[in-house]
Amino acid sequence: MAISGAELISKVSRRVSLPDNQGLFSVTDLLEFANDVIIEEIWPFLTGLVNEFNMIKDVIPLYDTEGNLLYPAGLIGLPPRCYGRVLREVKYLSTEDVIHNIPQIDLVNEDMVSDFLRASYIRGFSMMSDGVKLWGDLRAVNGNIIFHYTGKPPKILTPTDSADYTSAYADITGMTFGSDTFTFGTNTVGTYLNTYCPSGETRLFDIIRKSTGTMLVADVPLSRNTTLFLTDVLTGDDLRALAGFQVGGVGTTFGMIGGSVNTDIYAPDLMIQPAGLSSFTPGFPETDQLLILGVACRILEAQDHVENLQIMEARKEKVKQQIVTILGDRITGEPQTVTSARGIRRAVLRRRNWYGGW
Repeated sequence: MAISGAELISKVSRRVSLPDNQGLFSVTDLLEFANDVIIEEIWPFLTGLVNEFNMIKDVIPLYDTEGNLLYPAGLIGLPPRCYGRVLREVKYLSTEDVIHNIPQIDLVNEDMVSDFLRASYIRGFSMMSDGVKLWGDLRAVNGNIIFHYTGKPPKILTPTDSADYTSAYADITGMTFGSDTFTFGTNTVGTYLNTYCPSGETRLFDIIRKSTGTMLVADVPLSRNTTLFLTDVLTGDDLRALAGFQVGGVGTTFGMIGGSVNTDIYAPDLMIQPAGLSSFTPGFPETDQLLILGVACRILEAQDHVENLQIMEARKEKVKQQIVTILGDRITGEPQTVTSARGIRRAVLRRRNWYGGW
């Protein structure tokens, strides 16, 4: 399972033999080391190793509820949580819930596609500065744009954020969808969450799988009503998708089986946390040891313990290789198909569902 910030500090302290009463590094210092290691080492490593790592899907409406076009210039800014300012895919979701692929057009061909502005559909997109430029007349369409991207890692909470790590998240004990409203039922809301989102207020939250620390949905606006959190952003399809991450599926109440309390440590396995913050280590549990060693190296480097640092760096590299072996091929029973570039192009032209018949 993912480990909490408090557990992380304890494991790092044992690794480098830091006494409880040492005055060199505060808890805040150690967690800042951890956040640095995550953003500088863990995330680039996992992004290059694991297919679709921490992939987020954003559905962006083109019109508001009153029918006003939200992006009249056709330029949509990249999401703030987009890691490396890189998108995996850009797609169009029609009002009939049909997903279409949108081809990317290089800006070198901008003069050739200027006529696309008069097209009654989205003919393509180009990356422009910190956003995406859609080619076509957006007044002629009324669907949504979909961005797929790798999400930035959340920041591990420090004691200045929350003295009690367990109060910064709430277990999801049930989910319902009806009348265009998605409702999360939770257990008792702790001190930190109560301050972050008082009852009657709306704040941004992330949906996390507790057993792995993996982010499932990012930046969901949730309105709180005591222990209930409601949104009109998620749908019934989202409920079914989230249910797949709860071990054993979900019933009316995650913590109950046949009317009896379920003592399984993975029930419930879903939780909400303030957007961009976490009580637990992000990524995969398999990388927690790499994070611990990375923080230990930062401590030894700050103490100028050169010999011990070299030993710790060697251990870190060994763990890294083990992780490559474990996570390098996530589907071990499926053989890879080798296809020529010409074959791929032919398959794309024949099968890929280009929007507007591109």
